[in-house]
Amino acid sequence: MSYCRFENTLIDLRDCYNALDKEGLDNLSKTEKKYALKLIELCKYIFEDFENIDEDDESDEEEQDEFEDEQDFEDEDENDNTLLIL
Repeated sequence: MSYCRFENTLIDLRDCYNALDKEGLDNLSKTEKKYALKLIELCKYIFEDFENIDEDDESDEEEQDEFEDEQDFEDEDENDNTLLIL
């Protein structure tokens, strides 16, 4: 269902980030670690391929503001390595 693909994936990706941020790779099973590394690599490719998107689009800015308001990263003060997902 592509109508909510990115919305649902963003929620799941935030959850994965929070788990890695709190627990790290070493606490994952062998299989989960393998797929976490693949996910990290894919995120790098996505960033590289789309880092030059049209940043002048006002709707993108509104979406970013909305995203920042929704972020629920636990213990932000404890770990200042917050990942910004566009």
